Amino acid sequence: MVFKNIKILEEDRKEYKVNEIKVNPRFCTISEGKESMLFYCGSCYEDFSKKYFAFVWKDNIIEVTLCQKIDSKSVITWDLLSIDIPQNIEKDRESIILNLRCAIKTYGYDGDVVNLCNKNNLFVNTNRKIVVNF
Repeated sequence: MVFKNIKILEEDRKEYKVNEIKVNPRFCTISEGKESMLFYCGSCYEDFSKKYFAFVWKDNIIEVTLCQKIDSKSVITWDLLSIDIPQNIEKDRESIILNLRCAIKTYGYDGDVVNLCNKNNLFVNTNRKIVVNF
């Protein structure tokens, strides 16, 4: 599946309820057909490598916790710590994980937020290798 990082226009923003908190993302990693979307929700105060995401798959919100390891300036590794797949779509776990892997590979280091905000390629490292360990 093909994903891309985008800035969501004000008029296109939707509110999602993630872990009992209302979230209105400004940036996301979205599939070409717009049936899957990944957005960053925050990190753990005690461990900044622990990142919280919401993965919207077929209108279902899946809460995901990942560990981001910066192995070097050019290698970023992602490990899956937890995934909360709703019972009604548990049968699709394999497909969900595959789509999540594709989304996080495109998300890369930070979802291209600096580039999407500034349109300044000076801050973008296109040579980064993204390793997804799940």
